[in-house]
Amino acid sequence: EYYPTFVAPLDYDQRHTLSLNLDYRIGPEANVVFRNMGFNLLATAGSGFPYTPKRIGDTIFAARFSTAFPIAGTNSSYTNWTTSMDLRWDKSFTIAGQGLNIYLWVINLLGSENPFNRKNTRETASGFNVGIYEATGRPDENGWLSTIDGQKWIQDNNGERAETMYRSFINSPLNWETPRQIRLGLRFEI
Repeated sequence: EYYPTFVAPLDYDQRHTLSLNLDYRIGPEANVVFRNMGFNLLATAGSGFPYTPKRIGDTIFAARFSTAFPIAGTNSSYTNWTTSMDLRWDKSFTIAGQGLNIYLWVINLLGSENPFNRKNTRETASGFNVGIYEATGRPDENGWLSTIDGQKWIQDNNGERAETMYRSFINSPLNWETPRQIRLGLRFEI
């Protein structure tokens, strides 16, 4: 029987996480414009998650098995740090006896481009995991086009147009966390 001879980090091993939540509320004693208004800022940062570096392979046309060969120890590399900032403004008021709260919520205020972390990785219908390509550790580059086979494929298939098409397939929106979103809403308060 064979037993592991080294300790490897688990998939969800995130070494550092930081959160800052600032909330400022203006009470009912303020003038009518600012009365019952509030601001909330949530800033988060986290170090990367571990992954197992694997050999460069074609993740579009070739079988998934062709990219499954590790080239380093289990979970021996880490993805980059991620950051996010959300901002929310809201104001409560009453119309005809009904309490209302109007809000403006900006998710990912700074437009940070964060890959899906290992803890968020999910299976797609095709069976591929989304997040990062383990050959490069990036969500937008699997490294195959820089190989001899990739360069030959580009030359054999219409050059720059083929490269653009391939890159659009590997840079899937499913590989990224939430882009900037702006939501305007109205809540009824009981």
